[in-house]
Amino acid sequence: MTDMTSNAMNGHVTGTLIQARGITLHLPPPPALPVPAQLPRPAARRPVDRVVESARLTRWHSTGQADLVVVTGDAGIGKTTLTLWWATTQADTFVDGRLHADFAAEPDLTGEVVLRRWLRALGIAPTAIPSHPVEVAALWRSLTHDRHLLLVLDGAHTADQVLPLLPASPHALTLVTTRHHLPELITAGARPLHLGVLPSHAARDLLAAFAGQTRAAREPEHLHRLAALCQGHPLTAVLLGGHLAAHPELPIAAVVDHAHTLTALSWSIAMRMADHDLPPADRDLLGVLRHVGGPGLSADTVGMLDLSDHDVDRALRRLVDRGLLQQVTDPTGAVRYPATPAPEAVNDDTPVDQSGSSGDSSPTLSQPVTQALTRLVAHYAGLMSSIAETLEPGKHAYSPLRQSATPFSDRGAARTVFDREHRTAMTMLPLAVDLGLPDFAWQLGEALWIPLRSGRHTEDVLTSQTLAAHAAHHLEHPYESTALARIAWAQSWLGRPADALVNVEQATAVARHHDDDRALATALSVWAQALIADDQLEAAVAMFDRCIDLDIRTGARPWVLGLRLRQQAPVLNSLGRPDQACRAARFAVGLILGDPRPRGFEAARALIVHAEILLDLGLVQLADDALIHADTLLDPDADRVHHADVQALLWQSATRLGHPDAEQHRARAIAAYDLAGHPQRAAELREHPDTAVPPAVAGHSDPPPSDGNREQGTRR
Repeated sequence: MTDMTSNAMNGHVTGTLIQARGITLHLPPPPALPVPAQLPRPAARRPVDRVVESARLTRWHSTGQADLVVVTGDAGIGKTTLTLWWATTQADTFVDGRLHADFAAEPDLTGEVVLRRWLRALGIAPTAIPSHPVEVAALWRSLTHDRHLLLVLDGAHTADQVLPLLPASPHALTLVTTRHHLPELITAGARPLHLGVLPSHAARDLLAAFAGQTRAAREPEHLHRLAALCQGHPLTAVLLGGHLAAHPELPIAAVVDHAHTLTALSWSIAMRMADHDLPPADRDLLGVLRHVGGPGLSADTVGMLDLSDHDVDRALRRLVDRGLLQQVTDPTGAVRYPATPAPEAVNDDTPVDQSGSSGDSSPTLSQPVTQALTRLVAHYAGLMSSIAETLEPGKHAYSPLRQSATPFSDRGAARTVFDREHRTAMTMLPLAVDLGLPDFAWQLGEALWIPLRSGRHTEDVLTSQTLAAHAAHHLEHPYESTALARIAWAQSWLGRPADALVNVEQATAVARHHDDDRALATALSVWAQALIADDQLEAAVAMFDRCIDLDIRTGARPWVLGLRLRQQAPVLNSLGRPDQACRAARFAVGLILGDPRPRGFEAARALIVHAEILLDLGLVQLADDALIHADTLLDPDADRVHHADVQALLWQSATRLGHPDAEQHRARAIAAYDLAGHPQRAAELREHPDTAVPPAVAGHSDPPPSDGNREQGTRR
């Protein structure tokens, strides 16, 4: 029992009052403030291969080099695991308490709410906490002055959540984990600590720990393969390792065979962790970009999607900060925003929806995402149609979009836009099919034919026309025949003449079914080219004759007849009929140049064929004149490949004529091939000038591809 003594005095004093002795009061000591220990248990007893990062944290803390550390990295990379593990091992050095706030678990959590919680945890009665936020912050700074505190702020979204919580003590340390770039914290003196993927040996060691050393030693190669599938992602390694531990009867090889399912699951979990608290408009934007795939979209294209009225640039930055989008500069210098790609082990058998979830069926798109994707497909169909009409006006146009397209100001500008948007435009075709938009699919396929063919993207011609043919067949549209013929054209150049002949026969049948003479003539022309690829040159000449007869009967334009003769001329030359070949090429040039609608590009191609035949005949000066004429008809910015061909041939003719500018033509050809995306051809001219020969165009409407992902065709 505690004695309590009190003295009370009252009365009236009229003289001097003297107190003879001192009075000593013995009061109890103030109650000690509690020492909070709020840190959650770490997910792992020790983070895998984070020795360097944990040592850096220890050094900064022990030497007083940091009072604020921002730990960044992708979702699921181990930020929280490392931070909590390190904080737990160092807890004894923070004698006044360890406080924790989880912004990821409570997306609406504010700094003021956290401060009130922490003040109560430090022993401040709720009634003693001021109501005004400024006074709350002041009380926090006063209370934490000179204290040894550790604060862990997990999953912070903004610097505004963090800055009010920083204590006023040189002995305190604040650790922040975030997926965002928070430059305001770096400005405030924070030390950044970024976590990347694990090295392959770390993933292997983790998997071995789950599997057991005996099992791991028995199947080292399969363990190595399994570690490679993790691609350095700790979450994937933990899921695969857990599967190994849960099924000790399974050989590691069996887990490798089914690893893509667990890899997809880890990817889905990581994506959900990253985007679970996105605003609806940002989530829709992310859904669109994930479905587009490929190289992504530019900010201008994203703006025309009309997903919301928010700032597009700011929304893109938010998604980049979270690691959900990438900001890349493509080879043309344009800035694009592709979705962060899934691991390679997440294949087409495991669909991932726009939220990142993995499922057994195709994902259901939200209405805003579906509408935005439809607008996007329509935009690219219109854009590619304008490019096609600019490059080759009115050529074989079935599409209403082609017929109503607004051309670019010049052909070079159209080619520049195509080079920038080529890869994204290719992703629009399967997207149109997936969205149930066959009308856009075939029109987009038709529009892509001209820039793809003239740029010699033969594999892409095959892909685009295959999808377009299916869409046209679904609609019973006559373009199916032309698409099949263009498939055969690509197959001829890819060294598959047997496949080409099958498709061109089908194209002919479809054209006759629709009573479409124009499509039939196209099919016969490609049939001749397939015969060339199959070494049936006499049959090819006869097929060209049939095609020309049909064109004449149906009143085809002069330039169309010139195109057929230009294709036939090299075949005649290969058959040892140079006079007929030269005459056919000369007629081709005259018919194309004489057409009421000038077609300089087609005339230049005919002149190139004529020049090659003249070179074979030894008529070098005439060939040189034809090539110079062809060069004046080409736009170097729009017709890059053919411009390069002309320069390579001019190098040959000038060399044989002894002209001093021969090497200039070779240098121009090398530069033009590089610019056109054909570095292999440029390398041949650069490294082997004595043996390098410019590509011929014998019988085909275009030379075959020569580099990169475009397979080498066989030239006759």
